[in-house]
Amino acid sequence: MLPTLTEHGFLPVPPTVHVVRIDELPGCFGVKPARRELWQSFLDFVGWLKTNTAVAEVYLDGRFLSAADDVSHVEVGIELTVDLVKKSGLDVFKIPAFDEFSVRVRYFAPFRPAEHNFHDEFQTPDPEIRLREAPSDLRKGYIKIRL
Repeated sequence: MLPTLTEHGFLPVPPTVHVVRIDELPGCFGVKPARRELWQSFLDFVGWLKTNTAVAEVYLDGRFLSAADDVSHVEVGIELTVDLVKKSGLDVFKIPAFDEFSVRVRYFAPFRPAEHNFHDEFQTPDPEIRLREAPSDLRKGYIKIRL
């Protein structure tokens, strides 16, 4: 189960990465009609991933994992491990995520330096959803889902 959102509307840390089963999320972030539609699109995207790639886990981040009202997509991170690229080939880059599923995919290589590491990037709230009173060093949690 996910913990209650912080006073700033984000998943608390620690832990930084909340490992969650996919069926636990709709009740947390998919209550409003627009969010339910995005969640269904995300589930369709997961089905597409399972059918067409060897992606075994995804990371969720962005406004969908916040208390923000103006959510337009689900942000997903996929780590391009050697094993994933061997199994999927470069077809893993041909995911029709945004146009078909309203999912924005960002690809990351594991073990990158901190300035290029999505785990570090996902811990920092996007400037447009950070509250005015939030501390500048605010950290937030994000979600890992095993498919």
